[in-house]
Amino acid sequence: MSAVFRFRRSPIDLIQKAGCSLSRVTLTCLTLASVIIFPVSEPYADDAVKPAQQPYLIGRGMTDVTGPAVGVQLWGFGRPDQIGEGIHIRQRSRAFVIVQADNPSNRLAFVSADLGSIDHHIALEVVERLQHRFGESYSLDNVIITATHTHSGPGGYWQPRSDTGLDGGLYPEHFEAIVTGITDSIIKADADLQPGNILINRGVVSDAGVNRSHIAYLENPLEERQRFTSNTNTNMTLLKFVDDSGAIGTLNWYALHPTAMNFYNRLISGDHKGYASLKMERQHGATYQSDDDFVAAFAQSDPGDVTPNTNLDNTGPGATDVETTQIMGERQLQVAQRLFHAATIALRGPVESRRIYVDFSNIEVADQFTGAGVQRTCPSAYGYSFAGGSTEDGGAHFFFKEGMTKQKGWLDWLIRAVTGAPKWTQAVKDCQHPKPILFESGTGNPPMQSQINSVSIARIGQFVILALPAEVTTMAGRRLEATVM
Repeated sequence: MSAVFRFRRSPIDLIQKAGCSLSRVTLTCLTLASVIIFPVSEPYADDAVKPAQQPYLIGRGMTDVTGPAVGVQLWGFGRPDQIGEGIHIRQRSRAFVIVQADNPSNRLAFVSADLGSIDHHIALEVVERLQHRFGESYSLDNVIITATHTHSGPGGYWQPRSDTGLDGGLYPEHFEAIVTGITDSIIKADADLQPGNILINRGVVSDAGVNRSHIAYLENPLEERQRFTSNTNTNMTLLKFVDDSGAIGTLNWYALHPTAMNFYNRLISGDHKGYASLKMERQHGATYQSDDDFVAAFAQSDPGDVTPNTNLDNTGPGATDVETTQIMGERQLQVAQRLFHAATIALRGPVESRRIYVDFSNIEVADQFTGAGVQRTCPSAYGYSFAGGSTEDGGAHFFFKEGMTKQKGWLDWLIRAVTGAPKWTQAVKDCQHPKPILFESGTGNPPMQSQINSVSIARIGQFVILALPAEVTTMAGRRLEATVM
């Protein structure tokens, strides 16, 4: 689906009117909280950092947001029998606050949390608590909260879907612990604000992930695929935060699903990104006892079709899921360390951000994307291919495979009998055609999935973050890059 988003100032307008030459664009997805990193242009040679130049106030903060370790269904795989039995790696919220030094009202708070997703109610509650403490300094416009998308954290914190079996019900105490932890990490980052520099670097991560949906990827136009050498996004973009005391933290983005701890796992874990964060922080002396600890956030990029399980059967390259977690974490960590130590290009320029809300169930789509005249999007619905594509390498379910286009009455009956999902509505079925509907998520009062979601854009000098509420795939990320530019 392609669409034109109408901002108070459009993303391109925001970039062009700023009069800057961008060196990077990042896309962050809020609900599933993926982040896409885009190279836009080469940095200026004269952007090498000079110690006397400190255009920003920078601060970092980290808190523990580990959920209930035992007895709660884990988030991500939707298996009611996947109940937590202990802890592998503790979950943390890592926050960075960046303030424009010559205009302190311009600021951005960016959070990467070891969670499966960020429900919008979390963002609303966090911002409300920040405003209670700081007034209007923080708002929905300048607070971006993302998740690493680990599939090995306890669920039960989504406000919607609590009546379905997808999240195991709502546990208010868990929701409260997450909100409190994220809020506290931002408060710590705000208290840590001091003059400093933000350096940027970029490199390639090799052998850390494969396309789990190669069949679907090949459906992209040949001329489009030929422009790229890989069927996944192998780029890592890294920010290094430096104040007068030295390096205080780092934030990077790389596209890889945190499913190394697979659907048989019953331990809470930050997966490979949590492992890499933990290892890098400890290398820089973090004790998790001090507000001055070095913070290393391995945030998410465009991982929709990228798996760490290189055998494409929910296993490998390690002999166990714990070993695969370590291997994939180490491969990201090695590149992050190299980029961190070699970073010399400084960000410079204003800090700006915007957020709007879009009804994704009613967007006009131009003929150039449909080939059938102007069309409109529909209320959301999971299709048969969703079930097929939920496994690796084309789907291995008995009933489903990727690319299915025929609705089967007996299969619909079986799905409703097993899941309790209501029968699809004819209007949605007709609108979604030729996609056969597994079950609807955009109808009902309220719908299982919100149809109105936020879209954000933020700028730190020549670096831009684009935030969307989706688990973006590789080619979709590339198209978004082109659209923003």
